[in-house]
Amino acid sequence: MAIASNRPISICLINQKGGCGKSSTCFHLAGAFAASGKRVLLVDVDPQGSISQAFFLIENLLRVDLKPVEEAESFQKLMTVNNWNGKQLASALNISPTRISRALALLKLPHETRVRIDKGEISPRAGYELSRLPTPELKSVTQSHSSVTIKQASQPRQRRPQTRPPRGVRQTFLAENGWRIVATSRRKGTYHDIEQALTEALEEVRLRIDNRIKLI
Repeated sequence: MAIASNRPISICLINQKGGCGKSSTCFHLAGAFAASGKRVLLVDVDPQGSISQAFFLIENLLRVDLKPVEEAESFQKLMTVNNWNGKQLASALNISPTRISRALALLKLPHETRVRIDKGEISPRAGYELSRLPTPELKSVTQSHSSVTIKQASQPRQRRPQTRPPRGVRQTFLAENGWRIVATSRRKGTYHDIEQALTEALEEVRLRIDNRIKLI
């Protein structure tokens, strides 16, 4: 039976178990109804008040005078309250996941650097570049400049010598039926090592055949 569009609908989500997605479901369900043009009243009777906290934090994110580190802290609190990861938060707020990850990177910086970001001495983007530096280089850059640009923040990382991963072994074997078997290892080895690896792989293949497992 269809329900009239102007008739109020009550939906209650209850579960005694914590961390099962009650608050997250209510949040998204209310948002979906609101986006479709319906008037929504969301009542939070959970003693933890997760929904109330979430909407308070979102309202805080809409402030005109919101500072970069404050935004990052609000992102982190929203993720904690709703048990979200960065991708889920980005989806809920309809913003780029990159914005979330770069904002959260600011929280890894020392307190004095975060203060300088909020004062405008260091841009949020430069702060993100600084968060990727080891502590000695981070201190060197921030202490050498009264205001840090993106270029200054990224230069130490660009100058760092590139270390090549240790060279391993890669051997390819061609079978008469057209199959190609590739054996690789991150460390150097011998053909005896390859033989042992292929023997173990053959046992696994035979086990899968016995269990009637098909190739996808």
